[in-house]
Parts: sequence; structure tokens; C-alpha cells
Amino acid sequence: SAAVSVNEPLVVYFYTADGKYALAKNSVCSGWVPTKDIAVCASKAEWEEAQKMEQFLVVTGEKVYLEAGTAYPEVSEKCLPMGTVLELVSEKDALLMNRISWNNYVVKMPHRNADGSFSQKKVLIPANRDVSVGYLPMTRANILEQAFKCLGNRYGWGGMLNSQDCSGYIRDVYRCFGLDIPRNTTWQAAMPVQVTNLGAMTDIEKKQALNRMEPGTILQFPGHEMLYLGEKDGRYYTINDISSMVSPVEGETGTEVLRIRSVIVNDLSTRRKNGKQWLQQLSNGILIWE
Repeated sequence: SAAVSVNEPLVVYFYTADGKYALAKNSVCSGWVPTKDIAVCASKAEWEEAQKMEQFLVVTGEKVYLEAGTAYPEVSEKCLPMGTVLELVSEKDALLMNRISWNNYVVKMPHRNADGSFSQKKVLIPANRDVSVGYLPMTRANILEQAFKCLGNRYGWGGMLNSQDCSGYIRDVYRCFGLDIPRNTTWQAAMPVQVTNLGAMTDIEKKQALNRMEPGTILQFPGHEMLYLGEKDGRYYTINDISSMVSPVEGETGTEVLRIRSVIVNDLSTRRKNGKQWLQQLSNGILIWE
């Protein structure tokens, strides 16, 4: 399961008999999408034209909401998640949504017409929102800043509850830099980038490998992944969107499960339900920019 972002291109294969759902595919996965959420271009030429963006705006906040309004109720308070990309147009004195465009970005939002066809509406995003003209420079500081913007956000498997799961969270962070990485952990581990096989190492060797890794590296064990932050006083820290974990009480070996369901910072001494520490279970380290 995965969420589809605003303005994300899809290929539609077919519809259910009642027309309520479409089997669609984006750049990383396929699945069923409510038909009411899809606008269909009349031709390849129309789709290509919609993808031409001389300038674009990237949502770099954990979420950005359009302003409330009555002029276009279909976009009133619309939620734009981190990594959303919209065409940016230059209209300094335009009257849009019953407002002058001063101190706002003017962007094109995809719109589904009553018959399901595609169109675009120009909308305003205030200049104070957490957005970037073009992709962010890919630096270590920027990667970590983006990751920490989601600290405390709720967990949502497959994009449920307008939230992220572990791999969706990391994918959204890297979308802000123009990197469209695969949807799940298995596919990410198969990327043609620098992947360190941690599963074959001893715990000491894993620590030595971590000492050589850049903050922002993706760390994985079966069923979960996280972003590496670095080492402090012998502890190796990560930030990750997690559903549950074993109570991290010093010196205890119990199996009490805590329903975290949030983006948190923790270290690799955290234990899984099988009693093993995260460090012991690490399988991959993925440096996606090399």
C-alpha cells in the first residue's frame, strides 16, 4: 500500500466494473486508486505539456496547506505533503482565488473536472510557507533538517491517515532533493547505489562500518528502515518512523511492546520483540548519492 502525492503522474490500466477504482501505476509501484482522485489527460500531448515546468516549487515542510477559501472549494485547505512538486508561474499582480497574488507564489494545481478530465487551476501559496523554488541542495545538513521536520509525526502504514510509514518517510525526505527512490525497503536495497551488506558482519564490524558512514545513510533490517544520524558516546543514533518497539529500559530484557506510531530518535541498542538489538539485526546501509 502507498499514498499518491498531488501532481504525481500515473498510468491507468483499467477500472473496476462500478468505475469507483482504477488500477494505476506511478514511478515506483502500482495499486488501486479511487477514481475520484484521478484526473485523466485527453492525450499524451496534454500530459507532456503538463509536465513541462520551467520553474517549479517543492514543498519542503512536513506538510503545507493551501489557504481556506470559497472561490475554489476543491482546493480549499488542500494538504500538500513533503516532496510535492508544482509548476511555478510568474504573475505578480494576478487576481486569483479572489485575492491579489502579492507575497504569494502562484502555482498550477491539477484539477479533476466533473467528467474526470484533466485541467489546472492557478492557486496561491503564501511566501511564508516552507517551500523551495527548485530542489534543495543535497547537503548533509539539509538531509537531516528535512528529516527532523517530521519529528513526532504520527505513523501511517502505506500513507494511511495522511501520514507516512518508515520507507514512505525516507522517500519523502529525499524527494525534496529530486531523488525519486523506490517505495519499499526491498526495492531500495536493490538500487544501483552504494549498498553495504551489514548482515554478514559481526557487531564490532557493524560499528566500524557505521563509523565510516555519512549521516543520512539509510539503515535497514528486515521489515524496517531508518536514517542514520551518527555516533555519540558509543551510541549510534537514528531517526525513523516506527509503529512499535520493545520498551527501551536500560538493563532490562523483557518484551513489553510500546505502540510508538511516531517519528522518533533512538539508538541502535533498541531491541526488537525477538530480544535482538537493532544493531545486531542490521542488514543494509544504503548511501543513495553514491
